[in-house]
Amino acid sequence: MPPLAISLILLWAGLCSWQDLRGQRISNRLTYPAILVALAWLLLFHHSIAGATPADAVCGGVLALAFGLPGHIRGYFGGGDVKLLAAIGIAAGASFLLYVVAVAALSLVVWVLLLPRLTAIRRPLQRLAPGLALGQKRLAYAPFIFIGIGVAMLIGG
Repeated sequence: MPPLAISLILLWAGLCSWQDLRGQRISNRLTYPAILVALAWLLLFHHSIAGATPADAVCGGVLALAFGLPGHIRGYFGGGDVKLLAAIGIAAGASFLLYVVAVAALSLVVWVLLLPRLTAIRRPLQRLAPGLALGQKRLAYAPFIFIGIGVAMLIGG
């Protein structure tokens, strides 16, 4: 993936993560343009931003919906998380999305295991607390997706 594309995707995912941590929602102003840019790129250049084939990019978008919609319907994910995953799937393809989801899930498990050992949690980090997530049903998941994107880019997903 070109360095500029990597930088822009990481910056965008970082903004989505920050917004999710601060207000427990990701604005449509961040997600819809990203989906539209990824789709336009795919239509204009016949490959995704990351170089995936059109079939792989469409499969990535469909997989993102398959992963995200059940959690959204049950109230565990916000709609912004689903749109974030969809944009990533379309922009980078199915295999990259699988890396992102796997690393995000793993980092969430590590966070849940480490959380009881932390003594002072600042307010934004409290939105990641599993007890709060269970009470509210929703967890700020975008930061874990951000970690997944970073790791997937490092390992060449």
